[in-house]
Amino acid sequence: MRMLPAVAAFALIAAVVAPPAPGLAASKTGEYAVKGIGIDRCSSYVEAARAKSPLLDVFAGWIEGHLTATNRYRPDTFDIAPWQTTRLLMALLFAHCQNNPDQRLFEAVQNLEEVLASSRLAERSEVVEIDAGENGKLAVYHEILKRAQQALIERGFLKGGADGRYGPKTRAALEAFQQSEGLRRTGLPDQETLFKLLLEKDIAPPGG
Repeated sequence: MRMLPAVAAFALIAAVVAPPAPGLAASKTGEYAVKGIGIDRCSSYVEAARAKSPLLDVFAGWIEGHLTATNRYRPDTFDIAPWQTTRLLMALLFAHCQNNPDQRLFEAVQNLEEVLASSRLAERSEVVEIDAGENGKLAVYHEILKRAQQALIERGFLKGGADGRYGPKTRAALEAFQQSEGLRRTGLPDQETLFKLLLEKDIAPPGG
């Protein structure tokens, strides 16, 4: 699997099963049955990714289903992964699973969700469509664009307030930030840029 450059150097988090979040559906003892490929070990996922196996589509579908269920049953959650594509999430899992081959995939996904929880969308947010040139339209939640602007302000790349609107000043600030980080200068809130702005601080380096 080809991982995003900014992600490749990071393991996800320690291989410890996170305690169930309050309100999640389960038995009285917190147990629940795992269905499908989620019971496989991380090593199986890593092997499938390295071999570019068609089985990756099965893993992707299971992960998306798990995240959808989280959106449905986790309290105060509209979207647990409000800007991360399945491709990025799978890259994060790949990095984690390389270091934790014996962990079950469902446990690894739970760990990932706990990392994502602090930046989840608690309520619905309107979707902003940004012209991405030959790549068509880039859709991003208004709230996520606002958070990205705030991060740019805090880093000194943007002046003024964060309003969740995409204009020339935001584009220029994104380009300047991207250049400073050695990223492609798209001027867009793309995956690598949002990872650097909004998520990288929550990902611990190996051994950290």
